[in-house]
Amino acid sequence: MKPVFSSLEYLDPEKVYSFSDQLENDIGIEVYIQIHSDKFVDYQKEIFQEFVADFVDQVKSTALSSKDVEELLEKHLQNLNTKLQSFADKLRDVPKCDLRGYVQVILDEGVKTWMIGKTTLLIFRGDKLYSLLENSYQEQSNVDQFSDFIGWELERWDVFLYAGTKLSEVLDQNDYAEIEAILAKENAGAVLDYLDDLFASRIEKQYIWFLWSFSITGIEFSAPHSGKIGSLASKYTSKLWGKFASKVDLMKWKYTTKKVLKGNNYYLMVGVLTLAVLFLSFAILAQLRSAKKNQITFQTSTWATVLLTIDDIKRDIASFKELDPSSDEKSLKYSEILQKLSLIEQKGIRQEDTATLKKMLNQDYEKGFMVRTISDLAQFDDEKTGRKTAILTFNASEKNKLWAPVSVNVDSAINVAGEKSALIGVVNDATRGSLVEYNLWWVAKECSSSISKKGLFCYTEGGDLFYVGKLGIEPMEVVDNDWATKTIWGIGVFGRNNFYLFQANPNNIGAALLTRYRNVAGSESKYQNASNYTILAGSGANLPQQLGGFAIDGNFLAWGAGKMYQFRRASNIGSALDYREVPMLWGDKSSSSYSNNVKIIATASSPFVYLFDKENQTFTVYESSPTKTHENYKTSFKLYYMFRFKFDLSAKNNRIIDVTIPENTGDRPELYLLSSEGVNKINLYDFIDSLKNNKNLKAVSEAE
Repeated sequence: MKPVFSSLEYLDPEKVYSFSDQLENDIGIEVYIQIHSDKFVDYQKEIFQEFVADFVDQVKSTALSSKDVEELLEKHLQNLNTKLQSFADKLRDVPKCDLRGYVQVILDEGVKTWMIGKTTLLIFRGDKLYSLLENSYQEQSNVDQFSDFIGWELERWDVFLYAGTKLSEVLDQNDYAEIEAILAKENAGAVLDYLDDLFASRIEKQYIWFLWSFSITGIEFSAPHSGKIGSLASKYTSKLWGKFASKVDLMKWKYTTKKVLKGNNYYLMVGVLTLAVLFLSFAILAQLRSAKKNQITFQTSTWATVLLTIDDIKRDIASFKELDPSSDEKSLKYSEILQKLSLIEQKGIRQEDTATLKKMLNQDYEKGFMVRTISDLAQFDDEKTGRKTAILTFNASEKNKLWAPVSVNVDSAINVAGEKSALIGVVNDATRGSLVEYNLWWVAKECSSSISKKGLFCYTEGGDLFYVGKLGIEPMEVVDNDWATKTIWGIGVFGRNNFYLFQANPNNIGAALLTRYRNVAGSESKYQNASNYTILAGSGANLPQQLGGFAIDGNFLAWGAGKMYQFRRASNIGSALDYREVPMLWGDKSSSSYSNNVKIIATASSPFVYLFDKENQTFTVYESSPTKTHENYKTSFKLYYMFRFKFDLSAKNNRIIDVTIPENTGDRPELYLLSSEGVNKINLYDFIDSLKNNKNLKAVSEAE
């Protein structure tokens, strides 16, 4: 089978490993991997080359069924994941080995694909989008790994489109409809040209990484492998048996043997004993080989190789419990023990022991690092007082009109923004507020509280800004110019008349990172007097390619590449911004890193800073020291980890969409959670007080 391929690449070709071969008439393999890191690129390529060579050699040297090929490739990919993990664990100055791509085999009438990293697969059948598959990956891991395979039966005219990004963040339903229209008239190559032009107006192409397609165009499928194996077995068995039978008269051999044995009991006994000894020897050797096969080796951080045993891991867990959680050693130890347990799991031995030890380890981890895993928001309910955390549960009509919840903002009332409409002035289930529909072409991407705190400022994927109040929406406009950008990465307000518009890429020294606007007196929608704030050259810290998660607390905070940055005016009269990386101390920084989809919550009146990681579903509390509320330390404080909520609401088919903490709650913070089901409120200060007063984090109820 020879599909038709098309591709667009947005990364240095030197950072790409690719392989394509037709191993047999009905086995085609495609390997395409992009390497985002700048260091050890050649070494990573060598790992992939070794993986491909081992697999191809084995396939070419042995007659295999389709199932055999699939299982063989799965085994080699597991080994590849282990090698990638081992390689990443040895690195100290590389934050993550970011890999994206796929391994694909075409077997008989089907395709199997394994994706790695932030990769998306679109499948079109009959010129219609049949399936959208976004690879599951762990942003917090130090290296991307191949996930479980996806299997698909092929039909003529199928089109498969791979992309090195999460396409749902870039494309909408209208885009998919346009792609379908192009396929109906042209081919996959035309689709790539369309997407190339589209991305140019929405996102920097380097964040797409690659586009790769293949099409099935009227190809006849060959017979399955299993027939080949059957014929081969029959062929060679017949040959061997024929040769044996031609050389030996079986009946004559049987008679002669019986005659010889008669009257030779002594020799017979010796022969039997000899055979028994040989049998026992072979059994012992087999046991030794089996024991050796089940031996597991582990390479330590000092490059020493040691044998793994369950008792060793038990001792590791005991020492882990005694380590200081404020030290990096504890998080490194946790990662090491997880790796050891994973190696034993891969061997398929001592499964019950492994599961028990992993449970023990995670319990000690959560206790040591002050983590509360939440599988049901009802765990925050107070059984003693009967207080419920649920404030608002969306009804069917609200879900339908909101479309998908986007953000929650709380001042005198609760305002919930969805992609298509908003609930303004919510108090509780009894007072649900006003449902205001946008009736816009683009959906809302993000919203913040308005200057008056009575409504919302929102922006769309297309860069349109609008105000939402109880009476409806108004487009926001600049009366003396135009908005600084259509590529908006954040908005915010500060004080009584300041509105801020943030941009994503800070690397152009002298370019605007943010723009401040002053509202026309009495208006929520009209603005003037734009002031661009640019980055001061030579400030010291190296900024990442992209920033997001902006917060305003008198200065500006932003998130990028797993770090927090603070921007401040270099002088009281200028508009240049000096900046620094904010030190973040304590906590697990080894096995629980942040994604790039992080929201910062900070206010001028609070000593706390909060991070909501939407990708990893965590909410983390930090305290500033010296306190950032003190005038002398506003731009020099450090952040110290306090505790974390880890949300896993998948069993309830739920997910945390957004969080907020009203500024007026100050040092008695209240946490509002927006989920796909509604809004919940948690008295966050209960957990802070518990930790400060008792040196222990407040417990939550057990999940039902």
